[in-house]
Amino acid sequence: MKNSGAVLTQEDIAVVEELDVLTDYIRGQASKMGAQEVRFLVDTYYEIQERRKSSANQERAIGEAGEPSALVNYFVGLDGYSEKKIRQMLQA
Repeated sequence: MKNSGAVLTQEDIAVVEELDVLTDYIRGQASKMGAQEVRFLVDTYYEIQERRKSSANQERAIGEAGEPSALVNYFVGLDGYSEKKIRQMLQA
């Protein structure tokens, strides 16, 4: 995630740690996942990817306008991280 100047709270850190643990768990259980679970992960992956791409475009435009973009940077990074973790789950 880019250094946006945003401070992560304990709750933010807990969510990231939980996503890391969940990723490891899903990768270990991948062969037991049903079609609906896989379909849900795939759909979620593409939804997050589209949101990240849209936010990245907004981030670029805000940067070009010289406006502060810490909040947008934060969410672009968060979506990118979530996208990466779901991709890891799907590669199991």
